Amino acid sequence: MSFPAGLAQTLLAPFSALYRATMILRNWSFDYEWRSSYAVHAPVISIGNLTAGGTGKTPLTALLIEDLTRRGLRVGVVSRGYGGTEKGPARVPAQSANEGEKALRFGDEPSWFATKYPEIPVFIGADRVRAAEALLNSAQVDLILADDAFQHRRLKRDLDIVVLDASEPRWHYSSLPGGRMRESFASLNRAQAVFITKTNLATEEAIAYLRAKIPSQLLVCEFASVLGGFSRLEKFYEDVPAKEPSSFRGQKIFLASGIGRPQAFRRLMESEAGTEVVGHRIFPDHHVYTSDDLRSLEAAARAAGASAIVVTEKDAVKLQDWRSGLPTWSSRLMVRAVRGSLKEFYEMAHRTLR
Repeated sequence: MSFPAGLAQTLLAPFSALYRATMILRNWSFDYEWRSSYAVHAPVISIGNLTAGGTGKTPLTALLIEDLTRRGLRVGVVSRGYGGTEKGPARVPAQSANEGEKALRFGDEPSWFATKYPEIPVFIGADRVRAAEALLNSAQVDLILADDAFQHRRLKRDLDIVVLDASEPRWHYSSLPGGRMRESFASLNRAQAVFITKTNLATEEAIAYLRAKIPSQLLVCEFASVLGGFSRLEKFYEDVPAKEPSSFRGQKIFLASGIGRPQAFRRLMESEAGTEVVGHRIFPDHHVYTSDDLRSLEAAARAAGASAIVVTEKDAVKLQDWRSGLPTWSSRLMVRAVRGSLKEFYEMAHRTLR
């Protein structure tokens, strides 16, 4: 999505003002207890953002699941299940006879979490309070990670993490629909920690802009985005060694993605894997692929002279029935802390258990 210029920007300005006013009133209704937040019988850590989509919450949530589990904590996950047909509350099965249908029912991200971490209970529901209660009724956990829940204030939380994407263009920080802001930087005062992502894909000026917007009392950690390896699409759920990014160096690759920030995916394939990206078919975030989409995608990759197709893990969960005539790989996106103290964050998380 490009910046809405000229007349379009002018026409969108009143709608952005109305959206901003609506969000302010909604937050006031919770701040002054005109509307209620509901606690559940376990500490809740929310991972959310200020802008709509594509900030890198999924690899951060994966990092937290792994690190907290290594620290001996039993973790559960609740998610809205965006893009899925199931309204919930419902548990996402770790295994399914048809993984593609599972993703369509429960949403791509919850399905990936449930399959990647089969020991972790993952529940979805439009009402995160009911989803959290259903999780606690079926599993014993020490804490709940609430995915994309910063604006879901009915669920009371003990820690709020807000994710800011350093590679986002400045115009994103205008209110919807003229920009991508769900709520303003002032809302960061509700949080305890801010995670800045994709710093290796951003300018120092962009990172400094975000740092200046963060209240001084908040814990700040910064992360680079890295490629963790590639798996053949048909072996996506198997426990096999991933192919190293360097093994694709110099190859002509065609990309396909239905994610919030596809430009970051391409930049990582070029900079980290050293590939020659000969084409990139971009679909809307959480896209449901049709057979026509896949035929067209393979034809475009062949016409561009690609030796392979690469998709994201988020797309791979919905493509388990696809068998392309070209080698097709799923890329693993990971994060690496580059500034700030994650140890301090985990100490803060442990204090919520007391």
